Amino acid sequence: MTINKLVVAFAVLLLTAAPNVYAGCSNASTTGNWAYTYTGTIFTPNGPLPAASVGHFFQDSTDNVSGSQTRSVAGSSGVEDISGTVSVNKDCTGTGTINVFVSGQLQRTATIALVYDSDTNHLRGIFDALTMPNGTNVPVVLAIDGTGWLQHTNEFGQEKSSCPTWARPRLGRGGISKRLRQVLMPLWHFIGQGGPS
Repeated sequence: MTINKLVVAFAVLLLTAAPNVYAGCSNASTTGNWAYTYTGTIFTPNGPLPAASVGHFFQDSTDNVSGSQTRSVAGSSGVEDISGTVSVNKDCTGTGTINVFVSGQLQRTATIALVYDSDTNHLRGIFDALTMPNGTNVPVVLAIDGTGWLQHTNEFGQEKSSCPTWARPRLGRGGISKRLRQVLMPLWHFIGQGGPS
């Protein structure tokens, strides 16, 4: 009975300290493999063109991004390579500067405003600028939706895929910080196994 009271008191203490425990986002917490789509409109002198893409990239902990995508503009599709940098802020916003290549030739550079959510397992973004190699800016409205997968890690370098389903973040009310889950998970396993023998 005393162990149960101790466990409950410890859990209450941790829950009240939760706002101060969360470490925020960083390039390390967003490191990993990502899959994404973007959709929207490219505005040309001849009129607006619908655009969409599906792709994947790896983001390392030193800001570098590399991957590929298949894009379609007004029904004309093509496969492209991407590389660039992403800078992630502690408040989970970020900026990407992404170069797009076909057969090694630069096609365009995109500047993208990003926001990471769902425990940095999800990203949303919008193109701030799209610049051609000759310096021409092309007006666009393109929104991005992406999901981290495979060896995606948190800010402590731990693989997120190893996190049990019950401990994954919940959107909306009732969610707890990843650091708090890391502290509570061993306690949960201790309780589930009946404590020490």
